[in-house]
Amino acid sequence: DMSNASDFIIESGVLKKYVGHATSVTIPAGVEAIQCEAFFHNEELEEVIITDSVGWIDCYAFVECPNLKHIIIPKALNGIRYVLQREHQRQDVILKRLIQSPFYHCGCLHTAGPIGGGYNIEFGWDERIPDNAFPELTELTIPETLQEYNPSMLATAKRTIIHCLGTTFKLLPTELKENAADRWLQGQEVLDKTQTKVYSAFTKRTKNARFESLLNGDHGAGLTILLELCKPSLETLDTYIEKVAPETHPQMMAVLLNYKSKNFTSEQQTKLAEHQLDISMGVQERSLKEWKSIFRLKIQDDHVEILGYRAQDTAVTVPAFIDGKPVTQIGKKAFEYADVVEVSLPDTISEIGTSAFENCRCLQHIDLPDSLEKIGDHAFDGCLCLTGLSLKGRLTRIEKYTFYCCKSLSSISLPDTVEVIEMNAFERCSSLTDIYLPEGLKDIGRGAFVNCPSFTVHAPAGSFAQQFAAKKKYPFVAE
Repeated sequence: DMSNASDFIIESGVLKKYVGHATSVTIPAGVEAIQCEAFFHNEELEEVIITDSVGWIDCYAFVECPNLKHIIIPKALNGIRYVLQREHQRQDVILKRLIQSPFYHCGCLHTAGPIGGGYNIEFGWDERIPDNAFPELTELTIPETLQEYNPSMLATAKRTIIHCLGTTFKLLPTELKENAADRWLQGQEVLDKTQTKVYSAFTKRTKNARFESLLNGDHGAGLTILLELCKPSLETLDTYIEKVAPETHPQMMAVLLNYKSKNFTSEQQTKLAEHQLDISMGVQERSLKEWKSIFRLKIQDDHVEILGYRAQDTAVTVPAFIDGKPVTQIGKKAFEYADVVEVSLPDTISEIGTSAFENCRCLQHIDLPDSLEKIGDHAFDGCLCLTGLSLKGRLTRIEKYTFYCCKSLSSISLPDTVEVIEMNAFERCSSLTDIYLPEGLKDIGRGAFVNCPSFTVHAPAGSFAQQFAAKKKYPFVAE
């Protein structure tokens, strides 16, 4: 199913919009730029071939193309533009926010590498890869001729760079590999500045990030060096042992077990195992030091705020008390991009901060307490797997973009205390079928349910919610 010339809206060399329904699209010759959202939310698109005439792609050009599996980018492409629309004046500047890739929310683009390698994204760049070129990847292969590497070429850098380090490190140009591992592990420059620019993504990692990259690869010798440099605690060492599969990484496992036996007595190991068992059975509470290894904390005189998540568990239970103080807040961006699947919050929580769970793309279920009084804007933005949700507590408003692009969210129930739903609160919740609104609801902001194609409003007869449903022609059921 190929595209036709009539499927493209082109003005002055700029591809403004694609209106066809083909699964494979070749950008017409003569197109010099692809405009922002030109292929927005095209569910039929599976392949795009960009021709050599294209010099620029605007941010979000292919945003939310869920089935896009293959794209070929020519060497001639200069880079990615961040486009500002203000008072009818268009300003193009080099993209600075890491999240604004042309391929944002394209869930099938996992690998990238040179043309001909069978990657999801095949590119022709051989010396320099432009900033913000890629969305979140699981594998990046760089060409041996690469002369410059900038971490910001990866749009969702927080996880992708760390995940890719092992792979890209092993694929450094052959002549630069010698002794690079030892120098990198010690925080020194990997490359000679006279040969090329420093691979800053490798040299500026924390020790934990270096551990992660080694464990994702097969660096037994490098791991030995790093263990001696960092001298991890027994508990930290055990967390890394849990991550290594002995059948696929026997050398890594041997290095870890050897270090453990040499540096920790059997008595120390037994004591730790008993302590962890007591905690799991509720016999003993975790110490403050143990909680700090799991969460970043802000401890006040009378309460505790969760600022970040450090552990790797996908099922998270936030404690009601830490160090004798109630945990009352989930802070701004505390779990952003975390690979959590289930989260349980205690009845002491009164506030979930702005972007607290933004882009937790694996999050399927969260238990919200009756004590909840506020949820910040963008709190669950981009939680693609969140299915159903019953909001509780004393919430009075749903802030803007709170559930933006929660594409799997099928139903949601708002408590009787909610009076206002802010603008774009549920925008692009494309699977939403039922929403239960309270009698006391007084206002619904602009675009609150835009791009929610088919849902039914459930609310008391005669309520503001019924009037809203009638005005917008949404199906209504009196409750």
